[in-house]
Amino acid sequence: MNPIAGKTNVQNLQAATANWKNQLNGHCHDAAGNLLQTTSCPSQPTNPTYVYDAENRLVGTAGFTYVYDGDGRRIKKCSACSTGSGGTLYWTGMGTDNLVESNLAGTLTFEYIFFNGKRVARRNGTTNPPNYYFADYLGSMSVVTSSAGAIQDDSDYFPYGGEIPYLNNLPQNYKFTGKERDSESGLDNFGARYDASSMGRFMTPDPVFFQADMLTDPQRFNQYAYVRNSPLTLVDPRGESIELTGDEEERKKQLQALQQAVGAQAGSYLYQNAVTTTDANGNKTTNYYVGVYTNGPSGQGPAFGSINSASGALGNIISDSRVAELNLVPAGTTVTNNQGEAAQIGPIGNGSPGATYTGQDGKLHVTLLDTSTTSPGQLPADYMSNGQPGVVDAGILAGHEFGHVRYEWGGFWRQALDSSNSSAVRLENDVRKLRDPNAATRTQH
Repeated sequence: MNPIAGKTNVQNLQAATANWKNQLNGHCHDAAGNLLQTTSCPSQPTNPTYVYDAENRLVGTAGFTYVYDGDGRRIKKCSACSTGSGGTLYWTGMGTDNLVESNLAGTLTFEYIFFNGKRVARRNGTTNPPNYYFADYLGSMSVVTSSAGAIQDDSDYFPYGGEIPYLNNLPQNYKFTGKERDSESGLDNFGARYDASSMGRFMTPDPVFFQADMLTDPQRFNQYAYVRNSPLTLVDPRGESIELTGDEEERKKQLQALQQAVGAQAGSYLYQNAVTTTDANGNKTTNYYVGVYTNGPSGQGPAFGSINSASGALGNIISDSRVAELNLVPAGTTVTNNQGEAAQIGPIGNGSPGATYTGQDGKLHVTLLDTSTTSPGQLPADYMSNGQPGVVDAGILAGHEFGHVRYEWGGFWRQALDSSNSSAVRLENDVRKLRDPNAATRTQH
């Protein structure tokens, strides 16, 4: 392969041998495994380069202080926190992405424009024309243009995120895989953790209990590895939005329902993402979520969200910071929402085979009938466009109920459709059409 003139570069990571905990030798870590400084720990207490709070969140480095909300989202950073111009406030919408940035006095500095969940433009101030982002297949912001199409910023990225700038007439901070890169530290804010592209790893560990699938994926033993050391294949969204529940067999069936909803190709992108947290007393809790290989297990496929309309909808839900708890239950199970209203899960005609509701615990619940033990039945003929009873299965149920989730979490679909029921029917029909473009569609909720 012939190199491209001016674009032949090499990144030398700050490499070092590691100990049995996968912590780099010659680097100082605290008892929780968080990187404090890139030199050996001193014999006496000192001021570390990186400071963390009790929840292992980075709260200070390079003269800056970081503040988080109750959901762990960074909402403020400042170097001169008592002055209006000494830092940044982040303003989010219904999701996790920053829609507006202002100074500490509240004066707007940047406004971001999104389309289909992706950051596509930035407006400086409130009256200037927008500048447009163009991303590569991993979502890294490679080119930024003016509203007239003139290139203002042009960069390539090494596999682990090191930047190769070619043109920098419009400095901006959203870089590798679209995450914000802090100019003061060079770290990328991935939400749950910070990644150091200079080292090709996260600053803090992601502790997990032993799981059987680690035997076929040993990179998961490394608690600091960025996307299991496969940066050209995978990206690291928050990946903690659809929570799988129950035992291993139940979680497997829940994941299969989602795989059926998005079809065989997109379904192969989904996997069970185990996330273990440690409280202040050292107690560990493992939760399981739906993860996604952005470009498939091989890293060579199309982006998950672009495969079909169902995967596009599910991809946006997976990338959200909010959590929807997925359950499969036997027929006859009663569920109750936060208003005290009850519904029975069961076959059509003897309850409902699915329900989406905010529970008394404040969580959004998606509860589906376990179709491996009870048939969900068929939709009445007058519900279908061809006048025949409509087939219902686990994938169709999942599509329908996550259509409700899509609407309840707001954004584009809350504006585009008149109700949660419309959103549910639409996504259910996307699933039906994915299987057969000529399939009959559901006409009412």
